[in-house]
Amino acid sequence: MRRAARTAMLRATTGISRALVGPCVAAARLPGAWRVPVLLYHQVAESGGRGGYPWRVRPGVFEAQMRWLADAGFDVVSLAAILRPRQDPVGRRAVVLTFDDGFRGFLLHAYPVLERYGFPATWFLATGSIGMPVFPWTRQWLTGAEDPEEYRPVSWEEARRVQGPLVALGSHSVTHPHLARLGPAGVEWEVTASRCQIERETGARVTAFAYPGGIGRYGDHSAATRGALMAAGYACALVSEIGRNGAGADPFGLRRLGIGAEDSLESFQAKVLGAYDWVRAVQWAAQRLTPDPSRY
Repeated sequence: MRRAARTAMLRATTGISRALVGPCVAAARLPGAWRVPVLLYHQVAESGGRGGYPWRVRPGVFEAQMRWLADAGFDVVSLAAILRPRQDPVGRRAVVLTFDDGFRGFLLHAYPVLERYGFPATWFLATGSIGMPVFPWTRQWLTGAEDPEEYRPVSWEEARRVQGPLVALGSHSVTHPHLARLGPAGVEWEVTASRCQIERETGARVTAFAYPGGIGRYGDHSAATRGALMAAGYACALVSEIGRNGAGADPFGLRRLGIGAEDSLESFQAKVLGAYDWVRAVQWAAQRLTPDPSRY
């Protein structure tokens, strides 16, 4: 029932968004009109059938999406680049790529494509699951059709292998909780311990945090968690509320656009171009009418 409703909503929003692509393309040509889409991926994997993990993107689909960004002349930039526009201006058609959790599928399938195109990305790791056979919060989605090697969390050695100029590492907490539902001590531990683990194990400097779940209405972020992140020395935090980010965007509330199994190339294009931004109003209403969804 939930999947059927999700599919019906996706088809309806895709149809409306497709009609908005033309006006959004025209608007993007206006001086100062471009708002930066921060794209949110979780898993890039070949395995997994219908009814499985909804945020899986097939490698061929991911390749097609990156090819379109390159062919269309988008400027794929690092997350850090959009935080310092005065020192390092980004083009009017800048796009940012982010990946959550730390699936090995990123290493197997996404990273080679990023290398081929020279596209930077930020990989947010949930440190408490590093080296485990599976992410605890994904078990509910797994059907048995998945390749364990694609779906297991990476090891620290694998994270060290890819971090560098092309891939920046960020924190996705330790245990992937509803962060704003924790007490102050719990929040502080999740944001500081995860950062310290990544820096100790990889040598990377961690300045970005991606909220697990990322929806304030469901207790994932709040003014208190924002304060904890600032106190811990982070430069930005990313949420999952739909939308793109203008020049005055709050660095501790950067919006993202999730890319999942049901996205066609057309819906991907609509999200990048801004033709999907209106869905934020639908998301806002749905969050006030529905209970907390299953975690991802």
